[in-house]
Amino acid sequence: MGEIIQDRIALYQLGKSELNSLHELELEISYIQDKIRQMESIINGGSSNLSGIPGRSAKEQSTRIAELADLRDQLDDLYEARIIKFLQIMAQVNLMPSDTKRQLIKYKYFMKMDYNQVAKQLANPPLAYDYTRRIMREAVIEFASTMIKEVRNSPV
Repeated sequence: MGEIIQDRIALYQLGKSELNSLHELELEISYIQDKIRQMESIINGGSSNLSGIPGRSAKEQSTRIAELADLRDQLDDLYEARIIKFLQIMAQVNLMPSDTKRQLIKYKYFMKMDYNQVAKQLANPPLAYDYTRRIMREAVIEFASTMIKEVRNSPV
């Protein structure tokens, strides 16, 4: 009995980690976007009169422009990684046997709804908060199980 509970906890953690990885990529993207805006502001703020602004030599300005190009490359890579991760996760979600649990995952992790909003989407009158969370846990476990089955069944 204890092993079954530990297996379910491990599946839940695996599923949650995989689903949250998309959100983590989005946070990284947001961070890089902010850095790009800051760098553009610094570059544009000093472009009108480079020699008249202390500490803004042409060499420093060209270094900042190169840093900005690197940030934009990083952002492109993150966009690509996010698309790939999204497609991988959606492929796994679409393999889940339960329609309701598939919808739960989509509402919570792709549409960024909280549990109360998800409960309203699933039933009228809305499901209880605790019941919605319990179903969501089951959905995440089912997602992880589907993921593991796919890995085991895929050719090496």
